[in-house]
Amino acid sequence: MKTYSWLLLGLVAVLLVGCPGPTITAQPVSQTVNPGADVSFSVSAKHADEFIWKKDGLVIPGSIGSILNLPAVTEQDQGSFQATAKNGVGFVDSEVATLTVNDPVAITGQPVSQTADLGDPVTLAVTATGTEPLSYQWYKNGQMLVAATSSSLTIASTRLIDIGSYACQVNNIVNQAATSAEATIQLNGQPAQGIALTTIPEYG
Repeated sequence: MKTYSWLLLGLVAVLLVGCPGPTITAQPVSQTVNPGADVSFSVSAKHADEFIWKKDGLVIPGSIGSILNLPAVTEQDQGSFQATAKNGVGFVDSEVATLTVNDPVAITGQPVSQTADLGDPVTLAVTATGTEPLSYQWYKNGQMLVAATSSSLTIASTRLIDIGSYACQVNNIVNQAATSAEATIQLNGQPAQGIALTTIPEYG
């Protein structure tokens, strides 16, 4: 009986030596995408019988293949992803790959209407959040103002032609532009000349 036990242990040892543990041959790659994109992480390994994926250290239920598919991602899908390759001998973890989902633009501070005297300086400003860099474009009465491409619009010395309605359109890599509320510039003693900003182009 003792001899049989030693033979059995020897057979197990031979089998273990003949079947090495898994080895990662291709690591998952970090990605940065826009909201709504379909994302796939993949891993390759030698001698692997099974793969398990984790997000932020927690096992993702049902993720048992070498490819992890994440359809139509949102900000909630962001995180750190890692695969574990397994077989009967052991397991090995892949490198960590991160998923970053770009933030669309949101206007957080609106321009404020102003009334000034002829020749006075006037500044309109907008603040916005979103994945950098942000681009800005100011409009007057629905018409694009050439070179007015910063978060503030300054008129050093107001003239009659500056009376009107102004708005700023902010965009970024997500390409879902946000347009500020209208702000008017009026001059004391002059009639209002602003019109609704209905011709600012929209992006989706």
